[in-house]
Amino acid sequence: MRSSFRPLLAALLLTMATGGPALAEDAAKPGAKPAAPAAKSAPVAKTAPTPPRTMPGSPMAQIPFADQPFPLQDDGTYRGILDKIAAEVNRRCTRQEQYGWEIAKGDQERLDRIFGSTMAAFEQTGYLVGQFTAKTSPNPDFVTYLADKEKRRLLLIWVPMVDSAMLMMCDTDAPQPAKPAKP
Repeated sequence: MRSSFRPLLAALLLTMATGGPALAEDAAKPGAKPAAPAAKSAPVAKTAPTPPRTMPGSPMAQIPFADQPFPLQDDGTYRGILDKIAAEVNRRCTRQEQYGWEIAKGDQERLDRIFGSTMAAFEQTGYLVGQFTAKTSPNPDFVTYLADKEKRRLLLIWVPMVDSAMLMMCDTDAPQPAKPAKP
């Protein structure tokens, strides 16, 4: 999950936070204020970019994370995987969350700790967790679970990678029955 864009993103955010350079196309917008001329003053001290935000727990599952992951955005890819596997167990995804952990290449001990503490959090919070083999999984390394608690049923998909791990999950419900075709 290491991204070569992280330094670029940090620089972009810093530029935006400090007012950054005005863009020519902004001046052409109606109601746009002209860019202030650059003032010649003492150099501005550079501050370290704010580290990316991590999550202390899952709002959807109501579990804490012992090792806090990064929340991941979905471009529809994760949802497609979740929907396909949920349909296999006669469910459909409603809400979803996905998290990622950066891990040093080959650090199996940390990967085991992240997985173990997260799964223990599900069980300690009252979820009954069971692994199953998803035939529609796009990768045989994906590990799939159903976690049930009262009337809630979550689908969990663990994705181990060389230098990271990802957890995709969704809250599921029974699919709506198909309406019969009108004659």
